[in-house]
Amino acid sequence: MRVTGGLYRGRTLQVPPRDIRPVTDRMREALFNVLAARGVVLEGTSFLDLFSGSGCMAVEAASRGAAAVDLVERDARKRPYLERNTSFVEAEVKIHVMPSERYLARVRRLQSTGWDLVFADPPYAYRHKPALLAAVAACAGVRAGALVAVHTPAGEVLAPPPRLACVDRRRYGGAALALFAVAGNAQPGDV
Repeated sequence: MRVTGGLYRGRTLQVPPRDIRPVTDRMREALFNVLAARGVVLEGTSFLDLFSGSGCMAVEAASRGAAAVDLVERDARKRPYLERNTSFVEAEVKIHVMPSERYLARVRRLQSTGWDLVFADPPYAYRHKPALLAAVAACAGVRAGALVAVHTPAGEVLAPPPRLACVDRRRYGGAALALFAVAGNAQPGDV
């Protein structure tokens, strides 16, 4: 797998074995093209990559100008791949090994400030996507005006919780990308 654009374009990333469905080159390029078409400038932004796997989305964001990237992955066996794949990234990189839902709840309690862009790529069989979206919407670490992108199977349509509005949805073969905009400020205990 290679980085598709920006400063690290062409750089090879390693994919961890076992239970991983890396985001395809086409999907990664598509997301950043959609963001560019919406006038989103990545320079200096912060990016949260939930269900990181190989970390390819966070590396793509850093390659295209994000100043800080947070990677969240529950499988500790993937941490060495995340560390290796982000070792050359000049942006601030933080790797968190825990379930995405727990991380979002923890950030809410800590009142962290945060992300301009959130990307979630849960397993296709993951049944808690509505709850995950609600947790993202309520997370104090997600800035008002942030964009949240979710990679799903093509036939799955996610209803946005309060604070999120679906602003774009695209289908790419058997996969889809839904883009939500975050409104207002999160309050502790919103979930």
